[in-house]
Amino acid sequence: MAIANPPMSAEMFEDFALLPENEDKILEFIAGEVIEASSNPKSSYYGSNLHTAIGVHVKLNKLGFVTGEAGGYRINGERYAPDVAFFSKAHGVELASRGYNPLPPDLAVEV
Repeated sequence: MAIANPPMSAEMFEDFALLPENEDKILEFIAGEVIEASSNPKSSYYGSNLHTAIGVHVKLNKLGFVTGEAGGYRINGERYAPDVAFFSKAHGVELASRGYNPLPPDLAVEV
């Protein structure tokens, strides 16, 4: 669902997403609009299963990081929060501890 807001830049969106009142929301910034991602038990179930399967493979093979729907990424000026994402350690950087990761994931899964 799009959230009615005045036009904003991607940087303004990141400040908006970090406000305390948005702490529990999963927000994306797509085509200049703030989108609050919705979920339901069925999509959460599938996302969780994918996250587990990918996560086990990545951990056993020491390939990098796997994030869930709360892990956001900057991609071409937009901000996405995929249900599951893989980020290769080959990039040589750590994941961001706040805000949206500046590098896009190597794999993104949206349920």
